[in-house]
Amino acid sequence: GVQRLRGGMKLFTHNILESPVHEIEVKYPLGLEVIEADICLADYNPEFILSVLPRIEWPVLLSAVKAIGGEAAIGVDEPLPTDPSDIFRRCEAGEEGLLRVMHRVLLEARVLEGHLVCPTTKRRFRIHDGIPNFLPPRSAQVQQTPGWENQPSLDPPRDDEKPPRTDEMQDDEDENSST
Repeated sequence: GVQRLRGGMKLFTHNILESPVHEIEVKYPLGLEVIEADICLADYNPEFILSVLPRIEWPVLLSAVKAIGGEAAIGVDEPLPTDPSDIFRRCEAGEEGLLRVMHRVLLEARVLEGHLVCPTTKRRFRIHDGIPNFLPPRSAQVQQTPGWENQPSLDPPRDDEKPPRTDEMQDDEDENSST
C-alpha cells in the first residue's frame, strides 16, 4: 500500500491499553475492530524494540495483527512466530530482519479508524483519525450499561429533565433585564 506520513494508533499502544469502564474486573485485553489501517514510517530504533519486547502480550499482538489484515497487509513477508521467547532470543542476538519486522508491527502499523472493545461489557470505543475515544458516553441509554451507571451525562438536559422554574428565578430575571 501507499505509505503516508500520517498518525494512527500503534499496535504497541493497543497492547498496553485497558478498558476505562469502572467497576469491572476484566479490563484487558481490548478487542480490536479495524475499519482502516495504514503504515506510518517511524525512525528505526532497535534499542527501543528490545526494551519493550519483554512487556508485549504476545497473543494480544498476534490478534491485533490479524485484525489489521494479517502480516501481508502491513508488509511483513512471513507469519510472525507464535513463541515470544523465540522472538526475544532472536532479537537479543541481533537478528536484524526480525528486529525490523517487530519495528514494523509495533510502531509503523497503525489503526486509523475502528473500535476498541471492552472484554467484559463489549462496549465499543471509537478510534477516529487514529485516536481512541474513551470519554464517557453522551447518551443516557448508554450510561445505563454496566460500568457507566454513575457517570454524568455530557448532554444538556432535555426540557422534560430541567428543574421546574420558581417564582424567585423569574423575579431575578426580571430585575436583570430592567437594569
